[in-house]
Amino acid sequence: AEIVGSEFVDACRKARAKYLPMELDPSLSKEEKQKHMDEWWSIVQSLIVRLGPTKTMIRRAVAMSRLYFRHKCPELLKTLGEAGLKLHVVSAGITGVVAESFDILQTQRGLNLDSTLVYVMTPEIHDAARDNAVIGFGKPTVTSANKHLCVDHKRYPEIHENTNAILMGDLIEDYLIVKNLKLKEVIGIGFLNVPGEYKACLLYTSPSPRDLSTSRMPSSACKKKKKKK
Repeated sequence: AEIVGSEFVDACRKARAKYLPMELDPSLSKEEKQKHMDEWWSIVQSLIVRLGPTKTMIRRAVAMSRLYFRHKCPELLKTLGEAGLKLHVVSAGITGVVAESFDILQTQRGLNLDSTLVYVMTPEIHDAARDNAVIGFGKPTVTSANKHLCVDHKRYPEIHENTNAILMGDLIEDYLIVKNLKLKEVIGIGFLNVPGEYKACLLYTSPSPRDLSTSRMPSSACKKKKKKK
């Protein structure tokens, strides 16, 4: 709020409270979810354009946020780097926010991910000439529900060289990102069953549990067994 103002923050929170349950609702059809996500992203993008944040503002806002990796993710990223494996980050968020967040966390954790991270960013941001202020977003609107359709695989030929992949995400739609790849094995890791409100991917903002001690088993496996009569 200190950087973007309380009015902007309140409007974003209001939209989040309305649309987040829809984003996580597996009972919605693809068409229903895409409609709601288009509405959500359009509202927030309009707020961002009205605010006109510069890259300097974005860096300051991210730096003032309390960012955390999920439990054991720093160790995972370190292992990927040592093995020479790439982590492709597909996001419907603002490029500068995601990249700046990883930069800060690298510094905090003493990691060097320059040769590991590949940002496959889907939204097209229109910048003004002066200080690269955001003045618009490309069309169609890229959301969490359709970002798998907006990834240009031709720009990242190294993805097609892999025969195996570990896919990490928080939505059912995330699994569709590798649908058109010729992979022999895919290990999908999701966080939809993590208790609480914060169900993001590799990184998220606080308040949040750094070390989740509760079960990450599928919800169906966590149901109480009926007592035998």
